[in-house]
Parts: sequence; C-alpha cells; structure tokens
Amino acid sequence: MKRRLDWYENLPEKVKDIWEHVQDIRTDLPEGILQNLYESIPKRLEEVIKSKGGNTNLPTLTAQYYPRPQEQTATMSAQESTSQVKTKIPFRIVRATPEDVDAIANISGDSFLTDSHTLLKAVWKGKDFHREGSRAYVGSLLSNPKIDILVARKGVDGEGEVIGSIIWVKRGYPVPGSTPEEEACRITKRDSLPKMSSSVRLAAPPAPVQAPEGQPLTIKELEETTNQAMNHYVQLLMPEGCQCRFVCGMSVAPAYQGQGIGSALLKWGTDMADEDQVYSWVSSSMGGWPAYAKAGFVEIGRLELSLDDYAQGIKWNQEDGSEKNWGTYYWPYMRRDPK
Repeated sequence: MKRRLDWYENLPEKVKDIWEHVQDIRTDLPEGILQNLYESIPKRLEEVIKSKGGNTNLPTLTAQYYPRPQEQTATMSAQESTSQVKTKIPFRIVRATPEDVDAIANISGDSFLTDSHTLLKAVWKGKDFHREGSRAYVGSLLSNPKIDILVARKGVDGEGEVIGSIIWVKRGYPVPGSTPEEEACRITKRDSLPKMSSSVRLAAPPAPVQAPEGQPLTIKELEETTNQAMNHYVQLLMPEGCQCRFVCGMSVAPAYQGQGIGSALLKWGTDMADEDQVYSWVSSSMGGWPAYAKAGFVEIGRLELSLDDYAQGIKWNQEDGSEKNWGTYYWPYMRRDPK
C-alpha cells in the first residue's frame, strides 16, 4: 500500500483524504495477494534467521502484483455516469463492442492468476480455461438487450486500450413492445413481492454434493456444489416478478488496479439502480468482496469450502518450487439496497 501511495503526486495531508486513497488501493488488491503474503511469513522468517537479521534473497511479492503504470496523470472522465473517482489514470467508461471481447477475456484471465479456486480447476481444465471461457461467454452476451457490458478505456476521450470491464444484468425490467396490460401485470407482480432488505441474512446454502460411495471428492463435486449454491441464492435473491440489477463479472487489469477503475465500473450500475429504485446483488470471488463492500453491497450469505477436499492430494505449486495447501475458499453473496 505504501508503494501505491507513493504514486500519488499530491498526497493530501488530511487523514480523511489519505484514508480514501488507502481504501481505493485496498479495494483493488489483486486476487490472492494477502493470502500469499500471510503464507510466506514462515519461510521469510526462516531466511531472516539464516541471514542473522541481514538482507535475504527472497523476492518481494508486491512488485509482481503492482507494476508501475506508464501514465501517472490526472482524473477520470466517465461517459454515461456522473461518478467521479480519484485516479492516476485518465479513462472513460463506455459500452463494449465486439472488438473488445479479446481484451475483456484477457483481463479476466490475468485478474484470476492468483485465485486459488481458479488455479485448482486449472489443474484439470488447463491453465487458460478461465480466459477462453470468458471469451466465449462475453461474446454470447453482447447482443442481449437485458445486459450492459461496459469497459474502461484509457484516455480522457476513451480512445486507448481496455483496462477494465463489468457485466451488469437487468432482471424484471419493462419488455420493449409489451402492451399496457402486460406492463401493468409486471408492476403488480413486482409490487406484491415481500420487501427484502440487505440487513437480513439469507438461509445457508444446501450441504455440499458428495462423491459416489467409496470415491474421493473431485473437481466435479466442487463445481456441482458451487452451482447448487448459486441456484439456491438466485432463487432467494431473484424471486419471480422481481426487478433488480446484478453483476455477472468484473475485472480490472492488474497493472491498473488500485486506480479507482473498479469503483467507477460499479458506480455506473449502482447509479442506475438508485435512479430506478431497485436493489443490486452479486456473487463475489473471495478476493473481490472489498470492492463490492465499498460500493455499498452487504454480505447476506456465503458458500465456504476447503479446496483441499477436492484436490485429490495435489498441492498448490509455487513459483519458488515449493508446495502448499489450497486452503479454505469462500464465495460471498452480497446485496445493495437503492439510495
């Protein structure tokens, strides 16, 4: 965090303003950095003891996650949004085009390079499964009128490369071409639903899917369990007739994280939700929840699993050649009430 604070040309002197910078940096910490830092402590202490308190040859973890951006200027200008977020990189929020699909997929893949859940699945699915899956998925959504795919482009006019993206989905909104009677029926059904609040925690997800008798748990049971939890929370968060918005994926290029880009992408949708007076929700990754919490989302449920139960004895290979356990992973389900 100190490294990123040093990048601000004019660091404010007031504690409140400095704290806002710290929150921006903490929100966009790359997936897995805190876990990796924590788990590296024993080895680092061992090396310090060996060197009798002197310097060690172990690499710092922050440099690989925080390459310094080439541009270090100015402010954000966001098209279609009134949000103003402190940033070092000038950028603009615009709608994605078919030409952006590859960039969106690559940024998504890069953003999950340290996510333990994604890396465990990659052992069986291949190291690029997430990237390739994102490419096919995003491409299939571009023409859907219920979905807003937005990108953050570098440059005051948004003429530069894509450095972030988000997928906002609308549920229960008016259908173009519907008759007055159909629209009246939609509103009646929506307004008859019990009122929900983000302060109320939802029921826990079903018990994890078990392997056939005598067989070990595998990645198949892991996927079935996460899908089961998703279906559980979708039914609770989006009952028939509801009207809401939800996030179906958000990524910021690792080199530009901590610059307020994720906050701006989220604010585009939460501004829309506030204008429409509808709630929003998201199924977050373990590393992504701080960004949503900062935007006003509240955890209302979660799935939590030990990834080692599904690893079939395979360990997590580290860059230094060591191995470690996959550890516990959790998927927060979060909801935001309109303002």
